[in-house]
Amino acid sequence: MTYAVPADLQTRFGAAEVTALGDETRLAAALDDAASEINSHLARAYALPLTGTIPVLIAIACDLARVRLYDDTTPETVLRRAQSARKRLKEIADGTTDLVTDAGHVVERLASRGAAATAQTRALDPESMQAF
Repeated sequence: MTYAVPADLQTRFGAAEVTALGDETRLAAALDDAASEINSHLARAYALPLTGTIPVLIAIACDLARVRLYDDTTPETVLRRAQSARKRLKEIADGTTDLVTDAGHVVERLASRGAAATAQTRALDPESMQAF
């Protein structure tokens, strides 16, 4: 599942730049790579695949795909946007920023995986050890 399509890249960065960066196959590969990076950040916090249109993920996917499309001479602004996108992903994964659909609904996070470990009782404590 991808979060953005080539038309999203053109809307954000212009047809001339996107056309210069590659053909449909190359654009699709960069968008697939961006989706994989997004999923790797969000897998612990959200049930994947995410459904619905989530505008912030479209923007993040476009910024991550764009930086992949440049070769050796990536403009500084493109690098900064990708860095900012990764920062936003971390904030989303950490729970300091919510994912919101285009309909205004907050995407539900998974239950904390660490909660079960903190709720466990100790198998050995001073009272249970008195018999020994």
